[in-house]
Amino acid sequence: MIICATMRCGGTIFCIEKAAEIGGHFIGELSPAYINSLGIFGTKKQENHETGYQPVFELDEYVSHIIDLTAPDKLYLINNDAISSALQWSTYRIATRNMARAQRSMADLVIRANAGVDAESVFFRIARFCQTQLEGNILIRRYCELTGKPIIFYEDHYTSKASYPNLDRFPLKDRVEKYFEHLASIDPMTTRGS
Repeated sequence: MIICATMRCGGTIFCIEKAAEIGGHFIGELSPAYINSLGIFGTKKQENHETGYQPVFELDEYVSHIIDLTAPDKLYLINNDAISSALQWSTYRIATRNMARAQRSMADLVIRANAGVDAESVFFRIARFCQTQLEGNILIRRYCELTGKPIIFYEDHYTSKASYPNLDRFPLKDRVEKYFEHLASIDPMTTRGS
């Protein structure tokens, strides 16, 4: 089963909990970024995410999961650029009403996962992740509005942490905050009041 979620909006913990509830197995994020010796993320999620959960797949194992996406006892999280291709097949959809919180959480995680990398490079990584995050959130919310399919909002099920210490100490924090303002200005969900 496919779960589409906005990044940093509880998708991983939702999948872990749902797998336990139904007696299924959470496979992880289905992204080529987690293919051994090919993917760019490797074990970064295991090392930096609150759950510490994300397998690194061998190529053939990854392909076997693509073939098995609709198995009812296997949960696959799609929370990246593939959301638009996966929405029509998704069983659950998770988004946020508060992109500012989600973006700060994303920036904090990116900074933590890139310790030792120069601030300029980290800024561009934050910008890319937050753009993808916004795109996914817009697509999930609008898809649910147009199709009438149910949506799970992060804020209705989870409590976010109140501070983002890595972002607060980041030397380019002001630039990141300006980028967040830009993203808010192009977010049609902000002006729609939904």
